[in-house]
Amino acid sequence: MSSNGRKRAAPASGRSAKARKPRKPVSEDEDSNDSSLSDQLPPEPPRTPSPMVDEPMVKLPEELLRSFYKTPGRLMIAGMVSWDLVAKRENNPTKRSHPNLFTFHKFTDRRYRLIVSGCSAGHSILISDDGKAYTFGRNNCGQLGFGDTITRNEPQLVPGLMDHNIIHAAVGRNHSLFVTDTGAVYACGDNKSGQCGLGSTAPQVLKPTRVRYNGAPIVKVGCGAEFSMILDCNGALHSFGLPEYGQLGHNTDGKYFVTSTKLSYHFETVPKHVALFFEKSKEGHVSPVRDVDIVDFSCGNNHTVAIDSKKRAFSWGFGGFGRLGHAEQKDESVPRLIKYFDSQARGVRSVHCGATYSLAVNENGEQVAIDSKKRAFSWGFGGFGRLGHAEQKDESVPRLIKYFDSQARGVRSVHCGATYSLAVNENGEQAHVHTNKHTCTQTSTRAHKQAHVHTNKHTCAQTSTRAHKQAHVHTNKHTCT
Repeated sequence: MSSNGRKRAAPASGRSAKARKPRKPVSEDEDSNDSSLSDQLPPEPPRTPSPMVDEPMVKLPEELLRSFYKTPGRLMIAGMVSWDLVAKRENNPTKRSHPNLFTFHKFTDRRYRLIVSGCSAGHSILISDDGKAYTFGRNNCGQLGFGDTITRNEPQLVPGLMDHNIIHAAVGRNHSLFVTDTGAVYACGDNKSGQCGLGSTAPQVLKPTRVRYNGAPIVKVGCGAEFSMILDCNGALHSFGLPEYGQLGHNTDGKYFVTSTKLSYHFETVPKHVALFFEKSKEGHVSPVRDVDIVDFSCGNNHTVAIDSKKRAFSWGFGGFGRLGHAEQKDESVPRLIKYFDSQARGVRSVHCGATYSLAVNENGEQVAIDSKKRAFSWGFGGFGRLGHAEQKDESVPRLIKYFDSQARGVRSVHCGATYSLAVNENGEQAHVHTNKHTCTQTSTRAHKQAHVHTNKHTCAQTSTRAHKQAHVHTNKHTCT
């Protein structure tokens, strides 16, 4: 659906000048996992989506697929594991179904090659060595994909994806995306803003359903709180869901007035190509940036940062707290070049978004959370034991996690979630440490060409062995048809 040419409804009467201004949601920049906007809006009238072609049967190039097949490892967890309370403002200790874990514990005996979570989410996706998808955590909108809304305390196999080889995944506040080895994308969970990309705003999608997209195969997906991004193998970005702050990159925030006092949004319910990129000079002159092939991106709750094949960085969406990097707090509804990195010496290698900030690793340096001896460090807000130091004390400087301080327990990589942490030890290639307000980071060896992390109010990072050529393949070097 096109979002151009929208007009606001005229005021119903002269009294409209005294009408209260619609209140902006606040949960995007606070410690809340509650849906702030789409629950309050009237549903859009039903639309007839275009017919879908059959699911692609041809697999992605083998070289590309191998980059997703990481050496599996065992899952470990720390922090809050009462999933119905994770990342919510109301956090009554008496309602906890399980005690907080102040040190890392082995979660299951199964081995996983990929683990995905996010700080606005209370659920996680695990991909086993044979490409099967397991999910666990909060399931209030069906985001786990089991056809119901029952919380799962342990990882369980997603029935609707048993016949697919899953190579990548992403989670939003209450929705999930899965990518198969043919480049198809499946979605489930909250869809009030169209963030599942099915051509409608049906409130919930309880089982994984193929996203209504007919373009080039998809190699990466990302989720904001209530929007989604997908990247095809030719370097083109497509977005759908809530456009409130311009985070979809379509030169609109989608706002319109239902009445003189009621605000609503034109949701993008199917993937739409992000076609325009621009730069702005110090004098305010605007000019388009051409030949942009995206190779990596990361989504915050309401903003996105992406880098192209020329190592240029672009950002758009909610500009509060300066998270877009443009020396101002203005929202951007079209991807705008971050001028700081616009030189060969400052080329961007990877980008990472939190809820209220962004992080970029340039060609001259690395952010480190796991050192050369595979020791893990954590710092920041220590509530619920998420830092893994056997206490809830905040840490203002990096502190060694003693649990992993041995050769037998060396850490390959970490990832940060809402109020809990996950990690895979030396026996595995992919791991995650999930936290809320503490900072983690991502590093890579020289042979590791691309990596990325999705975060909320912290920075996450991942390492790889020399044999691991690419953590997440988002490059235009693989041209698909």
